[in-house]
Amino acid sequence: MNLGLLKRALDRNLKMKNYVPYEKVLSTVANQGDIWVVSQGEYIDWWDKRAKGTLRLLVSNGECRAETDLADAVFEKFSGEFFTSAPIPCPDSDFDGEVQLTIDESLRRKDLLIEALRREGILNFAVGTGGAFFLSHELDSTLADMEISLKKRRMERFHQCVNLVRQAVMDCLGQRNLPLIRIWYHPIVNGKVIKAVLSVRYDVDRAITNMPMIWELERKYGATSTAHLRAFGPFYGRREIQALANLPQCTELALHGEFVSNAARYGGQLPAALAERECLERITGTVIQGVSMHGGELEKNRVKASWNITESVGFLYDASLGLAPYYFPFRRLTQNGQLEKTYRLCINFRDIRISYSEHYAENFYDEAMHQIGLVSQQNGILVMMMHPVYFGFFTYLFKVTNLINFLKFLPIYLARVLLTKRGVTVQRDKNF
Repeated sequence: MNLGLLKRALDRNLKMKNYVPYEKVLSTVANQGDIWVVSQGEYIDWWDKRAKGTLRLLVSNGECRAETDLADAVFEKFSGEFFTSAPIPCPDSDFDGEVQLTIDESLRRKDLLIEALRREGILNFAVGTGGAFFLSHELDSTLADMEISLKKRRMERFHQCVNLVRQAVMDCLGQRNLPLIRIWYHPIVNGKVIKAVLSVRYDVDRAITNMPMIWELERKYGATSTAHLRAFGPFYGRREIQALANLPQCTELALHGEFVSNAARYGGQLPAALAERECLERITGTVIQGVSMHGGELEKNRVKASWNITESVGFLYDASLGLAPYYFPFRRLTQNGQLEKTYRLCINFRDIRISYSEHYAENFYDEAMHQIGLVSQQNGILVMMMHPVYFGFFTYLFKVTNLINFLKFLPIYLARVLLTKRGVTVQRDKNF
């Protein structure tokens, strides 16, 4: 038996205590005032609407009138001047008329250019053959690098490519002494311009009964989050899921997928994914927009095939990705060169990566604030992965139903630990 594995599991459950340091994070962020703590679903809904929104810029007599159909939008005059209404001063420009970028229709990778412009909120563009502000083949090498980056998930390089696109737009506008005016990354919330977003993904592997306590804590600070639930897990079922979904403080529920574990039961990973989503939607009575992959006690569910499956099932977002120095939603580029519809989110904080020593609370807070500092520099989103069981292991275990389910599962898990390495195992994708 791998006693080391069991000891690590016991140490984690006894030493990892998230409640106090997380409340300290929420308090610090609330006092800062310009960070939006929100569920993944609400944030991605904003991001998707922003990408599909419109922006019209009309310059006359040294002023720019900015119009958009996007509710709660903030206009930014690059860099760092914010406006919630027009006019926006452009005193140095000799241009009068509508500012519209034209994307050369002959560009092979114009879809990637459009994707970059949308990320940056530069929505005043059209595809054509010419115009006063023309973006053409000078961007070929940048777009080629962007294509490679999205196919291989080299997100740091992708970020650099998007910045180069933004600079090319600024250079183009600069020829007429025009500033870059765009839709800011985030909406105005409670009258405040948001500089960064914090969104917590709760992996509800076991302790579903701890979620009400966590949501009550978040509600004190005006925060919302997302609970990722297992549709067919061994530790809770329909009754517990339905009770959670019916709580007034329930914000968003997403699927914690186990496609590999359920593949044999449903005839493959894709039908398993469809069954899991349908089951969770039926129980909760809500549309499940998001997914993340559960690592698995008995099977490794985070595999490369899940990339295409989450897209095929039609999820709006997938929050499965592991650590990456990137802080915006993105859409993967498939091998045939098509952009996915599913947005991907990178996880840059995990409670299970914090050293579970006597200094756990201090280390948790320090790492969380370090990551919040990084995301604030880039004005993006930090997704934090946490587990409700570490908000109170005994709070969870001392409920009779939870204890019974835990004890029923324990022999199955111990039998798995006793097994020697099998000849054929499912390999994890390193991208998760």
